[in-house]
Amino acid sequence: MANLPQGILPTLPCSLPKCHLPEDIDAAAVAREFTTPPSPLSLDHFMSDALWRDSVALTGTFRTFYSAATIIEAWNSRCLARQAQGFQLAPEAARAVRPAPCLGWIEVPFTFETESLPAATCSGFLSLVPDGNGGWKIWLLRTILEEFRGQPSVDELEPNTPTAHRPFHDGASYECVVVGCGQSGLSVAGRLQALGVSYLVVDKAPRVGDSWLQRYESMKYTAASVICFCLPFGPTFTDEYPDLMNRQELARGYQDWAERYSINISFSTELVSGTWDEDHRKWTLQLRQQQGEQITTRSITCSHVVMAVGAGGHEPVRPTYPGEDIFQGDILHTAQYKSPHQWEGKHAVIIGSANSAHDAAADMVGTGMASITMIQRSRTCIIPVEYMPKFSKGSKLADRQQLSNPLTVNRLVSILSIRGQIAQNPERFDALERAGFKVDRDGEVIAHVTERYGGIIWTLETAPISLKDWFVKVKSNSHPVTFTPTGLLFEDDTHLPADVVIFATGYKWNVRDTIGELFGEKIYDQVEDYWGLDKEGEIRGAFKPSPRMYGHIWFISGTTTHSRYYSRFIALHIKADVMGTPVPVYRDTPGDGVSKVVEMGKDEYKN
Repeated sequence: MANLPQGILPTLPCSLPKCHLPEDIDAAAVAREFTTPPSPLSLDHFMSDALWRDSVALTGTFRTFYSAATIIEAWNSRCLARQAQGFQLAPEAARAVRPAPCLGWIEVPFTFETESLPAATCSGFLSLVPDGNGGWKIWLLRTILEEFRGQPSVDELEPNTPTAHRPFHDGASYECVVVGCGQSGLSVAGRLQALGVSYLVVDKAPRVGDSWLQRYESMKYTAASVICFCLPFGPTFTDEYPDLMNRQELARGYQDWAERYSINISFSTELVSGTWDEDHRKWTLQLRQQQGEQITTRSITCSHVVMAVGAGGHEPVRPTYPGEDIFQGDILHTAQYKSPHQWEGKHAVIIGSANSAHDAAADMVGTGMASITMIQRSRTCIIPVEYMPKFSKGSKLADRQQLSNPLTVNRLVSILSIRGQIAQNPERFDALERAGFKVDRDGEVIAHVTERYGGIIWTLETAPISLKDWFVKVKSNSHPVTFTPTGLLFEDDTHLPADVVIFATGYKWNVRDTIGELFGEKIYDQVEDYWGLDKEGEIRGAFKPSPRMYGHIWFISGTTTHSRYYSRFIALHIKADVMGTPVPVYRDTPGDGVSKVVEMGKDEYKN
């Protein structure tokens, strides 16, 4: 039985439209026939099971609406409130989308504007399907905030442009402080700089890319995945970088990017604590900076804080077992793992079976270890990267096409692609089963990423070679019970010798806990749990205004694609607040006949 994440996605009312689109269909002609402006809309424009996902354009946040009736009420209300106008379809850019022979739709880009402050330009996509009567109806509607009129573009930043950053000193004030200079922090900082927002990035590391440099020595990234690691504003890795990059080269790419765009970073600087002044709407942050042996404490103020520290501050988590105090070997988490050379000729046990476990195991193969055993506690989802639906990775259009979709749609498309390819290549997975490695073949990649925040393996054609060729043994039929002086005892009374036990068991995922530690219980109570999904299938707490902090604290993490795309919306929200025209956030309250609009610190009720 598959080890499926249990959650909201499979329960949401979404299905891909059954539609056979001829190979020679003229998508532009279909788009031209759909001449009705997208506002106002009626039930006649939609399939009954239609969906609408808005990315900040009309709701000020990320919302997914299900069914034509629900969409009509919210759409027409928000278009009126935001004074949406100037809808223009782009028929020549229409395309046919066919995820399977009997499934498909015509995707038509469009643009529009909102006149209510902050006035903005927006984009979107209509996905049209035949209505059975010779016409076409909307199955999927997507809308995206692009930029504010009269303001710089959030998507454009010239490199090597002199920038007047505010100096970092005690008592300094900024419009935003970004905590963390990994892929998320750099992306937000670059967007803020493009918009002319004063900001400071603080990171306790001594340099950009340190999170990658601290990983194990043999780490490599392929050219295919390098495209996914690109930050905003253009290629992060120039032609001088090799197709197969190590951790130093990946870190250097990020360092070069930060220098190219003059990102304002204070290194070796740690956020210690912070307080929020409700009357003045300001944060006061206590920072500790270490330069050599000298430690300096500084206090600064800002209007917004962006927490770009990973899902949970990169704090490792692991189970504990009795007997650790009598074990004569080494116990560590993959966060501390660097190289296997000190254990040459020794026995290694790795507890865990996802990416970091396989990275450590593959690193140990060929280094003269006496034995390497992986402990698999549940079936593991393995997704060859070439099985994923193909996108033009790294481009602005590709990011919008992929990440503006409802997660329910992305889930169904990815499952369709992955399961079909798994079925066509069973031997690849059968070989792992013969090695004792239990494989989850259901292809629930979206659910794993959004609801488990991990528990998945991304592989290339050659991986995980260590298991298929039996260099690494797998124990998946029994769980550990206790340490012994020389190894681990299991439920089935077997004993594995071990000189080193490595826990590949992930990290604390809820950054809300970190908020409590830094800002106290009152702020903790006013922010959402981070990650997982809400009742609409939207990621909780991430990339959007906190309901009770009115957008003055922000969370961002995820893949580089998430960072690159969602950072633009955080920066736009902050810019709007700085301009004095905060983006109104629409939160409907089902059943009471009242729609509530939250405007960054004031409530406005509309019937």
